[in-house]
Amino acid sequence: MTPTVRRRAALVAAFGLLLALLASAPARAVAPNVVEGTVAIPSDATDVDFEVQLYTLLPGGAPKHVRTEPVIQGAFVAAALPDDVTFRVELRSSHPEYVSGFWAGPGKPLVGNPQDGIPVVAGGEPVHLTPARGVELRGTVTVPEGFDWDAGPLHAYALELSSSSISFFPDYNRIVEVDQNGVVTFASVRPQGTFVLAFADDARLPTEPERFEAGFWNAASPGLVETYYLATPVRPGTSFRAAITTHLVPPALAPLDAPTLTGAVKVGATLTASPGRWSMPWLEHSFQWLRDGKVIAGATGASYRLRATEAGSQVAVRVTARSSVSGRSASVTSHAVTVPVLAAPQVTKPVRVTGTVRLGHKVKASPVRWDVSGTRTTYQWLRSGKAIKGATSSSYRLTRADVGKKISVRVTGTALGHRTATATSRATKVKKAKTKVTAKLNRARSKVTVRIKAKGLEKPRGTVKVKVGTKTVRATLKAKHRGKVTVRVPRLAKGRYKVSASFRPATAHTRYLTTGKAKKLTLRVR
Repeated sequence: MTPTVRRRAALVAAFGLLLALLASAPARAVAPNVVEGTVAIPSDATDVDFEVQLYTLLPGGAPKHVRTEPVIQGAFVAAALPDDVTFRVELRSSHPEYVSGFWAGPGKPLVGNPQDGIPVVAGGEPVHLTPARGVELRGTVTVPEGFDWDAGPLHAYALELSSSSISFFPDYNRIVEVDQNGVVTFASVRPQGTFVLAFADDARLPTEPERFEAGFWNAASPGLVETYYLATPVRPGTSFRAAITTHLVPPALAPLDAPTLTGAVKVGATLTASPGRWSMPWLEHSFQWLRDGKVIAGATGASYRLRATEAGSQVAVRVTARSSVSGRSASVTSHAVTVPVLAAPQVTKPVRVTGTVRLGHKVKASPVRWDVSGTRTTYQWLRSGKAIKGATSSSYRLTRADVGKKISVRVTGTALGHRTATATSRATKVKKAKTKVTAKLNRARSKVTVRIKAKGLEKPRGTVKVKVGTKTVRATLKAKHRGKVTVRVPRLAKGRYKVSASFRPATAHTRYLTTGKAKKLTLRVR
């Protein structure tokens, strides 16, 4: 029996088994010991362009081929399987436009490595496979000087890496010959795949010496490196430029593209860092966020929420990549972004000066509220628009220097992440101290004691006038008197007399004090 006849017989037998299974009505969705499913055959392909292969994974993760089944009318059946073994299902394509791949779960695209596939068991749910149309991967390669192209072909290999383990799965459909212009074109690779590139000297004459040592492309190294886990990952849609040297070179771990920051650059928003692109695969990345080039304590995740302390600062992230398989590490810092300062807070009500605006009295700033919570308020009292030295609390006691001048208060609001705000009250003129005059009679000694009090002036000076009836007595109030003077009442005839006392400030004090009068008293002489 010829190979063609044997293949047709196998197809017929498998199709008969599939029809028998479909015609039966077991309690389970799939017959025991069977892995079956469907293949969505594209309109520009046929069943014979595809077959289904089953693999098991050996200890350590190496795949072992178990079974190959044909696709018949968009379906496949693998029968007589053990029910205590898990399988990886591969859709193998021989069509030039479509790539092979392993089932990765319902609705997900096929993957290139059995270790990334989803395990299935005999008797489980049917598997639905959708072929993936391949895309081009293209680049160039330079060869050593004097390279003999006539000695034989130079081959390039695209090895698809696993996303879950340090491994790759060989696919001999991804071997191409490099043309003599150094152009490398893989016509059909998996759109979602990540690949490393290998180059080998496949000279046609075995007796000829090697033109170069076979190896893998590392974008940060000047030539090929020893093994695939030191090579540079490349994805479809990007180009590469590889360099071949006569001998292998030490691998280098270096950034190819710096990390990028995404997200709104403003206080309260979150920035997210990409790790960047590196010259080796399977790296562990760590992050450290920086403010104005200095480490932000505790900010070691891939994302960072901008705080008010960052306003007006430059924020960047430093990414460190470490290869656990090679032991190498390297770091790179992203481009810094400047966090803008937010608008200044605004007072919710105008600031006012409260209290008696008169010499010696204490005035206060009205309660200050801002439209930004957490705003800190500071005060500065002003005299004729100029700052009063040391007057930086919410209250201020008016002094002689303020009399006749206009007083106001300026409040300053500072909130993290915001511009500084200021608000100034309306200016109010400071009045003279109001003089309080009191008189007390000492009838037994015929004396009148007069007291002069004025806030802001402990030692008032001026003239005290005491009038008893029609007689007047004057006394000079000096600083040493400290606002108290006693005068003797002149001899009087019997009778009742009105006693009044008044005060007029000295010339030097007229700008600070008002005149004043005491409440009248009655003196009875017997």
